[in-house]
Amino acid sequence: MRITKDEYILKSFSKLRNKKWELYVITRIIHLLNDPEIEFVCQQPIKSRDGNRYLTDLCFPGLKLYCEIDESHHANEENFYADISREREIINATGFEEIRI
Repeated sequence: MRITKDEYILKSFSKLRNKKWELYVITRIIHLLNDPEIEFVCQQPIKSRDGNRYLTDLCFPGLKLYCEIDESHHANEENFYADISREREIINATGFEEIRI
């Protein structure tokens, strides 16, 4: 069964129901793009070369681009360095460019 574009968008946004700030930022991005032809995926799973799995907050596969929305817990030093490592692994696995918000 094929779903409509509207159903896909609503289903994608529902993945973020417990992440209010992330939901706000991602919906703003999608609304500002205002282009239904641009494919996007919320919470896109990425498998690194060494087998680790990561979720990108917002991914545009056709543009080879993904966005990470940094919430307050990313500000501490431990998470900062973990984010750098995670970014490197995702880029090495996909060749995509990262944008941090």
